[in-house]
Amino acid sequence: DSRRDIDEFTVPGILESNIAVVSALYKRKEPIAGYIVPVPRRFAGNRCVGLPKYVTAVPDNHYHPSIGFSDTPIWTEGGPA
Repeated sequence: DSRRDIDEFTVPGILESNIAVVSALYKRKEPIAGYIVPVPRRFAGNRCVGLPKYVTAVPDNHYHPSIGFSDTPIWTEGGPA
């Protein structure tokens, strides 16, 4: 199963721009699954107060909905990286 292989190398992440929203949802015991993106394990460790312990916060500029999470920035404030 390829999904199992992917899970061994990724952890659940929340984009930094979504932390406040996800924290509020989690506090109200509402679903947060729609905000979780798989990120490489090496990005794990940036924990945030108010989020589940298994979730790590990750930089927005490494993520694009069409391609997922990238090791390097995909875009900067001025446009594509």
